[in-house]
Amino acid sequence: MGDLIFSLLLIIVILNIFFLFNSSIDWDSSSHLYYAKLKSKKIDFIASYRLGLKYFLPFFYSKTWPLIKDNLRLYRILNLFFFLATYFLLTKNLDFENNLFLICFIIICFNISFYNPQTSATEFISTFLIILLIDIHLVNELPIYFLLLIFLIISILFKINEIIYVIPFLLQSYLGNEFLKILVITLVIIIFLFFISFKNKIFSSIKNYFNTRTLIRPIKFFLKNWLIMSSIFIWSYYIFINGDLFIKLIFIILYLNYFAQKNLASYFNYPLIIFNLYFSLHLNLFDPTNNLFKLLILVFSINFLLTFVINLIYRDFEVSYRILNNFDFERLEEIKNEKKYLNFMQNISSQDDVVLWGHKILLMLKINNKQVFDQYYNSMHEKYYTQNESLNEKLSKFIELKKPKIIVDCDPGNMLGKIPSKIIAYYKKEFSAGQIRVFIRK
Repeated sequence: MGDLIFSLLLIIVILNIFFLFNSSIDWDSSSHLYYAKLKSKKIDFIASYRLGLKYFLPFFYSKTWPLIKDNLRLYRILNLFFFLATYFLLTKNLDFENNLFLICFIIICFNISFYNPQTSATEFISTFLIILLIDIHLVNELPIYFLLLIFLIISILFKINEIIYVIPFLLQSYLGNEFLKILVITLVIIIFLFFISFKNKIFSSIKNYFNTRTLIRPIKFFLKNWLIMSSIFIWSYYIFINGDLFIKLIFIILYLNYFAQKNLASYFNYPLIIFNLYFSLHLNLFDPTNNLFKLLILVFSINFLLTFVINLIYRDFEVSYRILNNFDFERLEEIKNEKKYLNFMQNISSQDDVVLWGHKILLMLKINNKQVFDQYYNSMHEKYYTQNESLNEKLSKFIELKKPKIIVDCDPGNMLGKIPSKIIAYYKKEFSAGQIRVFIRK
């Protein structure tokens, strides 16, 4: 019976991999890929991605652009690689015959839409690296100097806030009477980080970025996913009360990092799931007869089955995530409108310059026309990272100066407001589908 269930799971996993690669491209992924596209064309721009702020993925895509430019969905190979690497790291000590049920549960946890596996997210990589360091350290204690260096590299390449994961290791070494050495090394790292942040304005960018976030979106997401999120939180607490001081500190840091980012949605939940799985295995807590794990198996299995059914219907993990975890049924219509827009733009001369009024970068990513912009190619990023309150006025002046042939208007959330009438007077609306409108200069 167990072998049959495992075989069925493998079939679903294979189908899910197909659905993963077939998924439509979302907001974050579009922006990362567009960064790579502009870099490949050697176009000057100011990027919101910099050392300490999601730098690695856009940089990696820019280096592999010749390989992925004809099929942008290939960026998900990196996701798949690190999902598999994390799975094998978690299951490396599990005997197949004696732990088949547990292996099936781990597979189920990876095959849900809850953490939006199709998107471009540094968490998929950094979580693996952090768990790998913890795993090695728990078997053979690593030198604190080496750990500090690796966490410093992780925080610079991915997110600067991930440097805090070194704290449990520092405390452990402090208890081992290496306080003076640790203090000196920590001071050197702090000085180095301040130097990097001064050059790249990391901390000011992070502050501006966090200030634009509110608790409304995460609260809404929690209410829509309260069952699975509550289960994950309770699961973490169960591990916390059964763990030693080191593990307790790891989970305190994990949740401080989680809530500090003011975003409980999508890939921000991925580290919680992986840390829970790893430490449940490490502490040998997994017991199918335990009521908590019965609840976890039930909740994750329901999400797994619902994800698969929706995937089977739409063959798109992005759509499954939006429907199942955001109760958003508009994505299907958005995809149709995007296709209509791309078909329209194929009949427009690629020599015509375009200005994007809004922040849906996907509309620039998939066309051959050159987007003209002042500094930031994404108005949303300019707002997040500079706190520029006059984007409407600034972009209006830029259009008046450059007189682009085409204006693509797509501004979900009405961040910029309507295009001023003094500008529209010189343009004619030639295309409209949903929230997308295209104006061509008369």
